Amino acid sequence: MSTEQAQPNPLLILIQLGKEARSASTLDELGFMLVNDSRVLSGYRQALLWSADQGVTHLSGVVIPERHSPFIQWAGKLCDHLSGKTDLSFKTLSVLDLPEVLQQGWGQWMPKQVWWIPLEFGGQPSGLLVADDALDEQWLPLWREWTGVWSLAADRLSRAESSSVMGAVKRWFRYQRQGSAWRNSRLWWVVVGVVLALLFPVRMTVVGQGELVPREPVVVRAPLDGVIHEFHVSPNQVVKAGDALFSYDNEVIRSRLQVAQQSLATAQAEYRQTAQSALSDARAKFQIASLVGKVQEKQAELKFLTEQVGRTTVTAPQAGMVLFDEVSEWIGKPVQTGERVVRMADPANVELEVWVNLADAVPLKSGDEAKLFLAASPLDVIEAKVRWVGYEAQPRPDGTFAYRVRASLSEQSAFMVGAKGTARVSSSRVPLAYWLLRKPLAVIRGYLLM
Repeated sequence: MSTEQAQPNPLLILIQLGKEARSASTLDELGFMLVNDSRVLSGYRQALLWSADQGVTHLSGVVIPERHSPFIQWAGKLCDHLSGKTDLSFKTLSVLDLPEVLQQGWGQWMPKQVWWIPLEFGGQPSGLLVADDALDEQWLPLWREWTGVWSLAADRLSRAESSSVMGAVKRWFRYQRQGSAWRNSRLWWVVVGVVLALLFPVRMTVVGQGELVPREPVVVRAPLDGVIHEFHVSPNQVVKAGDALFSYDNEVIRSRLQVAQQSLATAQAEYRQTAQSALSDARAKFQIASLVGKVQEKQAELKFLTEQVGRTTVTAPQAGMVLFDEVSEWIGKPVQTGERVVRMADPANVELEVWVNLADAVPLKSGDEAKLFLAASPLDVIEAKVRWVGYEAQPRPDGTFAYRVRASLSEQSAFMVGAKGTARVSSSRVPLAYWLLRKPLAVIRGYLLM
């Protein structure tokens, strides 16, 4: 058998390489095959695969290139220089084709000749560097065909990895193994951007139920025990000082007043009769003192009942708006002395009251910003400054406990007392990560401590 007949057919080798490239399952496997298995086409001393976003990813005879070695650093600069020259395409290069900066390392790490073969996959500039002392350009057509098949296979795997979660994870680990190239990748900048965003300071805010309430209301309490007979005002009515607010049912008091008047008249008549008898009867003189005391007692009782009758109609202590519930809920209702019936407030002197839930009780201090978003007018925002914060939680009508927060309005509001909505109170600045994870961490900590 002759030598020509013993030599394998290059086309069969090319077909076999293409088959293995299409069978590769990962980009790492495909890159390893390119720099190592390509020797069957034509022999070479060394080959390396480079891409603009990752640097030198594969080196012949090495499983994982050492990213910080001097040779890999110099080779990366060489490939970056060659990728920027538009006139290089499947060309044999020597040291004379390089600038002075790159010529210094050629004699130490490179043989006499190299091939620079540009590749197209993944959307990034990349290429294959093949080095040997004697490269025969007659094999370049085979290399051109082989690298074209390899690029198609690499592009297919690159697209598959970019569209899958596992592929993204694999790329992340691959970039991590590649050291400095990973720092130059897009993923690095995305991670840095996310970390910086999570460290960005934002205001800690809490949301609660808000309502416009009078700042310094005057409480009108029941002056005596009795039953309310009539209201002379309606809810939210503006009155002047001295206007009648409500009246008691005074029939019982007037009856007691009439009885007291009759008792006083009887005591006075008895006193006069005894005083006349004392002129002739010595025993009558001793009764005068007790009768005088009885008359004074009846006079005091009459004076007290007269004052009680005058207090059955309650008047406004000052001008302002009358705040109370529905009139029908008070008519006929018995009240005790000191019980609150109505409140009076200046319509122009209002403030914001916010109820903060126990889970949202972040540190708040005087001067913090507060905003009320009214339910009846979503486009209007009422701004205020925190005046004080309750030191202990108080029960709400719905059975929950919350902290009371009062805030002074920044400017006079056109909305009336009782307007409700959602209030937002802003505290000190914290990192965005803490703002996002505060509640989840609190829930997790609660489960871990159970």
